[in-house]
Amino acid sequence: SSSNDVAINLNTRRIARTVLLFCIAIELVLVALDLFVYYGPNANTPSARDLVNLARENSLGTWFSSTQTLVVAILLWLLRQRLKSIPACSARRIAGWTLLAVFFTYMAIDDAIAIHENIGSSLEDLHAELDDGIPGPLGSLLEAYPSYAWQVTVGPLFAAMGLFLLLFLWQELQTAQLRWLIILALGCFSLAVGLDYVEGVYGGYKQIIVATGWQYETIRHVSKVIEEFIEMLGTSLFLTAFLLHFGAIAGRIQLSFTAMDKA
Repeated sequence: SSSNDVAINLNTRRIARTVLLFCIAIELVLVALDLFVYYGPNANTPSARDLVNLARENSLGTWFSSTQTLVVAILLWLLRQRLKSIPACSARRIAGWTLLAVFFTYMAIDDAIAIHENIGSSLEDLHAELDDGIPGPLGSLLEAYPSYAWQVTVGPLFAAMGLFLLLFLWQELQTAQLRWLIILALGCFSLAVGLDYVEGVYGGYKQIIVATGWQYETIRHVSKVIEEFIEMLGTSLFLTAFLLHFGAIAGRIQLSFTAMDKA
């Protein structure tokens, strides 16, 4: 190595633990801000409520969520590049990590602009506008499904990707700790989808309203805040698992700087 080489020694376990605690702390702060502004003394300030409202797609929480997902995507691209540099790494493994990197890149974009919700809503609107609705099985599903349309249109693709994540990473991640992190992350997203399903069902909060006496909008908002928190937590768990895995396969990182020749 030359005198211009810089070796970087990082304790990835310590970094991953710090990142996880930092992300969870931010997520709890976002929840506290939402509830304080939404129900506190500033409840009549629409601009402040919109800024921290986790139930809105264009809030501070949306920015954090999409940014965190983008960081996961970048880390996956780095993992893919590192594995590609290993001669013994098979094309199948590289293709699997590439698919994960593409998926989380898409999810970062989806977090920011709600692609899957808009697709579902557009199909639902089209079904309502057509005289006989959308023909075929899709139209029947939209007619019979009691919750949000995206769950029966785009949802199966997400479910298939979740199954691929579990099976592929179960083989790639060899330690019980990393596998548990992946299971917990997927569990968070499954629970979030369940909460979203209940939100979309007419009368889904009826029993809670009867039991607590709370208003519908209050229950809906609190449920949405919990849903968004669980989604962000799931992303944090993915980030932690991939950081730990990257540290295990990265080895020694060395940067080389070459001075440009003078003209």
